[in-house]
Amino acid sequence: MRSRIWKATKFALLGLVALAFTLVGSGFAYRAYRQHRNANTFAIQSARGIADGRFVTIGGIHQWIQIRGEDTGNPVLLILHGGPGASYVPATSLFLHWEKFFTVVQWDQRGTGRTFGRNRADGSGEMTVDRMVRDGIEVLEYLRQRLQQGKIILYGTSWGTILGTAIAQRRPDLLSAYVGSGQVVDMARNEAIGYDTLLRTVRQARDDKAIAALTAIGPPPYKDLTALGIQRDWQYRYVSPEEKNFQKSLLWGVVFAPDYSVKDILDYGAGSTFSIKALFKDMMATDLRSLGTNFQVPIIVIQGADDTLTPTSLVKEYYASIVAPRKELVVIPHAGHLVFLAMPDRMLAEFIAHVRPLALHAPTRAH
Repeated sequence: MRSRIWKATKFALLGLVALAFTLVGSGFAYRAYRQHRNANTFAIQSARGIADGRFVTIGGIHQWIQIRGEDTGNPVLLILHGGPGASYVPATSLFLHWEKFFTVVQWDQRGTGRTFGRNRADGSGEMTVDRMVRDGIEVLEYLRQRLQQGKIILYGTSWGTILGTAIAQRRPDLLSAYVGSGQVVDMARNEAIGYDTLLRTVRQARDDKAIAALTAIGPPPYKDLTALGIQRDWQYRYVSPEEKNFQKSLLWGVVFAPDYSVKDILDYGAGSTFSIKALFKDMMATDLRSLGTNFQVPIIVIQGADDTLTPTSLVKEYYASIVAPRKELVVIPHAGHLVFLAMPDRMLAEFIAHVRPLALHAPTRAH
């Protein structure tokens, strides 16, 4: 009897193992199919186009740079991703329409994505805002020579605005314009406003669990990364449905990116965790007003009206203090912090209207 039970149990376990392998195999097969389909969709067909991704020595380490566009004569747009550690390379599909009007450059910053995968934590070197600003300047100089462009549009998003604003101050000669979305101003005030707004929201919703969690960590400055993570977790639960849907689609974008291996996916997650830990203190100490508010390059800020992570009220105050050859503030209604990814077509329309003309009138060749 015991023998028969063991045999039945063994066959059941073998059946479950076989089913698991079948499901995993089917999942990998479906992923391969979606990757192949995306590769065809993303293909650059234009004779004057470019689709290139490679490691370039930046700041003494190999860093991943992706360049895509339908005409290399178009203005070059370098995107500084958010996070820190949140590469937009897997979100290439969001920028396909942009490639008709710009040569779009994605850069996996130090500690991020493929750059992290190549160097790992031990080989990432100095993880500071200053080091990454210097990296960004090197990337701009590389692009000028590689693409034979005199000036480049620099587009900072969220965390990337910390780097972008500093680069615009240090090397305006490299830029035709600086554009910020989810613009950081003063992280201490950002966090204070964000915490108060979120606590007020969850109290209005009578969300006792959220109230208890936020009250337990207390208002900023947060004592550690764990406390920040708790605040961010609840903040993202209360974003708009559009932003929630986008966050899910970005996850699937990572999974189905056409040239992303399983290792790349794992490196993406590990790099994000590493970067946030390494840069937490430096990021939280940021007050971009300390850099000065006089710029020698056009400044364009495109902000979601309902952004609570980098509050639009604070951005408006900072914008009013800016002195630049040209400046514009565009506030998009019913949009939050992720407007630059959640509404790519709307953002492209703003870039065509406000940014591309600045680049077209800038010098077109590197000297």
